Amino acid sequence: VMGLENFCYMLYDDFEMLGEIVETRAVLAESVINKMSEEIDFDVLHFWEDLAFNNGPLISPQHLEKLAGPMYRRLADLFRSKGGRIVSVDSDGDIWELIPVWIRNGINHIWPMEYKAGMDVVRVRAEFGHSFSMRGGINKYALLEGKDAIDRELDRIAPVVQDGGYIPMLDHHVPEGVTFDNFCYYIEKKSKM
Repeated sequence: VMGLENFCYMLYDDFEMLGEIVETRAVLAESVINKMSEEIDFDVLHFWEDLAFNNGPLISPQHLEKLAGPMYRRLADLFRSKGGRIVSVDSDGDIWELIPVWIRNGINHIWPMEYKAGMDVVRVRAEFGHSFSMRGGINKYALLEGKDAIDRELDRIAPVVQDGGYIPMLDHHVPEGVTFDNFCYYIEKKSKM
């Protein structure tokens, strides 16, 4: 609501106010989880954050830990106490530095693993193992280049698919200019994985 620029200023000018905002949202989420879990079973508790761009996070790991770590943990623990299992976060960009904060605070699924921002799922799996599941990570621009590029991209991620805990999908929407033929080839080839 306040916009990115104001948010960045508030990290330094009024961190206490940001803390109040996060706490208010956490209390609301707790209320919703408690009420709704009486009626239905949730498959996923999801946080939509978008805390990074291609060159790295918009917030330091230390600020994220202090500002949101306790809220993630509270909500993840509450969700799990109601029988939930998957606690997901969606953040675009280069999130390498933020992943440990999320893991420590109960997140166990991360996406979209934006390839062009450096989020190579092969490297992520090598560094973090199975400490969380993930989805995304396919370089969507390979679909623009044709069948050979699609084959190379799917071959690149195949070991992670075979290792489990990973849903291979484009890291965002299908780019403009991808032919229907290339898209169908990608879907057919991926379904064979």
